[in-house]
Amino acid sequence: MSHKSRTILSSKRARGAAKKSKKLLQLEAQLEQLAIVPLMFTPTMPVKPLETPVIEDERTDEEEEEEEEDVVVISNPFPRNICTRFVQKNLWTPRDIKKFASTPDATFSVSIPTFRDAHEGYVAYSVIIETPYHSWRVEKRYSEFVVLAQTLQLKEILFELPPKTWFKVTQDDALAERRERLEASCIDLLQRDGIPTIPCIREFFQLDMFAVSLTDPQ
Repeated sequence: MSHKSRTILSSKRARGAAKKSKKLLQLEAQLEQLAIVPLMFTPTMPVKPLETPVIEDERTDEEEEEEEEDVVVISNPFPRNICTRFVQKNLWTPRDIKKFASTPDATFSVSIPTFRDAHEGYVAYSVIIETPYHSWRVEKRYSEFVVLAQTLQLKEILFELPPKTWFKVTQDDALAERRERLEASCIDLLQRDGIPTIPCIREFFQLDMFAVSLTDPQ
């Protein structure tokens, strides 16, 4: 007769095994519940690319042509042949004026005949621009001549001015001498080729404003 062997556990070990078996059963039950839960997917909506609305032009070719005809092109009134040829006034001759009769205001001269005390801490020099038929006057301070000289120096153009004094020039003799030297400096500068057409020169002597005033029908 064969005998089947059986392991007999102590009461303490038996309780532990039973407890362990119970936890194992609970874990297996939880796993079974998780296995049957269906997966939920959140559907995504396709994103349409933004489209730029197209605005159709319903105008006909004839309307477009009429619209183009209504456009008025305003040209620059500045004539290029005004105050572009510097000649000292004492050198003007009837023959010279007749020679350039087609552009009578192209020839011009500059002088600084007077000055005045502005009673505001500076002296204003009266600069006269003349053509054979017109004249123009602007006032400039000595400091403005200095700024022009500095601007021209950047273009490698020499504009030599009377030396600056470290004291206020108030005596009439000193002011008269400065006026005379400023005039000589302007003549020396403007009689060089191409100088009268430089923008900073035209702005300083207001040659463009002078030119516009000559062409203004009013």
